[in-house]
Amino acid sequence: MVLSKSNHEGVSMKIELLLALALTLVANGSAQQGITPSLESWDTAVSDTTPPSIVSFDFEPKVVDTTKSDQTITITTQIKDDLSGLFLSGLFSGSNGPTMVWFTSPSGDQSASANFGEYNLVSGNMLNGTYVYNMTLPKHSESGKWHLSFFLLYDTVRNSLRVNETQMKNLGFPTEIEVKSRKWFDLFFIVQI
Repeated sequence: MVLSKSNHEGVSMKIELLLALALTLVANGSAQQGITPSLESWDTAVSDTTPPSIVSFDFEPKVVDTTKSDQTITITTQIKDDLSGLFLSGLFSGSNGPTMVWFTSPSGDQSASANFGEYNLVSGNMLNGTYVYNMTLPKHSESGKWHLSFFLLYDTVRNSLRVNETQMKNLGFPTEIEVKSRKWFDLFFIVQI
């Protein structure tokens, strides 16, 4: 992890942190046992520059009928991150993190999304976790094929990856939800026949 933006500030920050560590060690008697802080250890710090990756992704059902009621689509995904872990804190109290998948209706006028974070982590941890989200399509949602617009992933240090529909298909993941929703006049004619 980089401690500061400029070399001067970095050295100053290192000295302050080493001084605080040395004072703590002395207070605990650790310095007498041969443990001493080193400037070299700061120069070899590991940094996270790789975004999270999608291990698996699926949803059920793939066909819903929103004529009479809201419909729930259960989305399950496994996400891995190499070092800092998936960013789990929500933007608002009680919400999940910014890692999300976004679906758009055929006209582009309606959308539905699923957020993945600490509230729907069902197994694993933020380095390798499985998340389940129940996404709702409201009653009378637009009919036709809804397409996955993007899957956006963030880790704790804000490395991000945006995966579009074509990329998701190339990874072998499903990207379409078939929505059936009849208009009131369609129902009227069916009843009359």
